[in-house]
Amino acid sequence: MTKYTKEIKLTIYHEWVDDDRRGAYLSRKYGMRPGEIAYMVALLQRHGEGILDRPQQKYTADFKLAAIDRVLLGGEALRQVSLDLGLTNTGILANWLRSFKENGYTVITKKKGRPPKNAQKQGQTADQRIGRAGKEAYSRACIHKKIGGLNSRTQEPRKEELARAINELRQELRLSVKYIIDVINANPGLPHISRSNYYYQTHKLDKDSGNQKLMDRIKEIFLEHRQRYGYRRIYGQLRREDYEVNHKKVQRLMQKMGLFAISIRKKRKYSSYYGVQG
Repeated sequence: MTKYTKEIKLTIYHEWVDDDRRGAYLSRKYGMRPGEIAYMVALLQRHGEGILDRPQQKYTADFKLAAIDRVLLGGEALRQVSLDLGLTNTGILANWLRSFKENGYTVITKKKGRPPKNAQKQGQTADQRIGRAGKEAYSRACIHKKIGGLNSRTQEPRKEELARAINELRQELRLSVKYIIDVINANPGLPHISRSNYYYQTHKLDKDSGNQKLMDRIKEIFLEHRQRYGYRRIYGQLRREDYEVNHKKVQRLMQKMGLFAISIRKKRKYSSYYGVQG
């Protein structure tokens, strides 16, 4: 959006507000992507036209880290955080996130000039040390969030769900099983699991590795019908779709994925007539 002047941006904004023809029409007219137009309009509506007069800013490391934490740890949308902070586009925060991960979970601020050789080596050592500490803090926060989300329901998550979540964390964070389980068991508010139980559950999960396509379809049917289909009705739907499957297998897989139908009791039709009394 930097190639567009303030006048063009305001023209696009007023055409968006005053005209029914919006995203696609304005995109073709001005050669700007619809997503950029929508963000620019939301930015002006949030902060006013004066934000276009704001000079180019240099953001501190603390400011960047606070924004990154809102996305990675707080789970907020990148677009929403960018709007709240008044960033000119979402690409700024996206670049901060990419640099943060590439540099060992450390915010790097560029300085002018070439530092001395000794200072450069000392700076690299300090950055590596801070990067390891930042990565550990970020990893612990991700583990707490994912496992805590399983425990947010009324019933405690099953060991199979915990094992599956640990496997996902291993792939996302590139951490060892021992580290993840130690972090989980060190928090009294999270459901605990031993390493032996984890490997036992993992072995059980591997038995159904060939049923992943069937499990995905079962979950799709379950969600399409607003979680009201039990294993019998899902089994019937699968048979109509020419799946060669037994109803007991459907029941077992649904229990494994924690899919239980919601029972809805129909309301009795109101009637003011009760017949002859007495």
